[in-house]
Amino acid sequence: MPTWKAISKSEHARKHFIARQVYSFAAKQQVVPILLAELSKLIPLYALGFIQQQEAYMPVVLTGLGGEQNLFVNADGKWLGTYVPAVLRGYPFALADNQGEKVLCIEEDHLSDSGGQPLFDSEGNLTKPVQDTLNFLNECEKNRKVTEAACRSLQAFGVIETWDLQVKQSEDQDPVKIDGLYRISEEALNSLDAE
Repeated sequence: MPTWKAISKSEHARKHFIARQVYSFAAKQQVVPILLAELSKLIPLYALGFIQQQEAYMPVVLTGLGGEQNLFVNADGKWLGTYVPAVLRGYPFALADNQGEKVLCIEEDHLSDSGGQPLFDSEGNLTKPVQDTLNFLNECEKNRKVTEAACRSLQAFGVIETWDLQVKQSEDQDPVKIDGLYRISEEALNSLDAE
């Protein structure tokens, strides 16, 4: 489980970060949250669904079939798909909520006293790679809010249903049943009026 630390000038002015080279950190993720803005890139490549969190639904790509293996990450940590979901691309950085304000955090294992790239420049500003990542994460956060609103609408119109997904295996094995997924009901969607 990653340990996230909020980045601050006072604590990290002379610290460095080790950039993500591979996606080993996602090797056990069975589902990966996605954003509305990336749907056109995801639809041709992934099985999409929803998971429920409290009373809301979150769109995800299915990356595993139970167990603890992400089928899109090979043994060397390389992502096997041609498109990597946005939520994974910002790593080892993330935005976290701190009393209603989003703050830039880094996964603690990627902090270094000397190796890697500096977090801050000599004037105390974020270095370009860190600032670029922060800008990317802020754009993702804006789209996350749009995505949540879209999911609330889908839920309000009653088009999200349980997805009883079973994946066939070889003849002598029982199918793998995947629980906890939801999907759009084609019948419910088609019954809505155009407006």
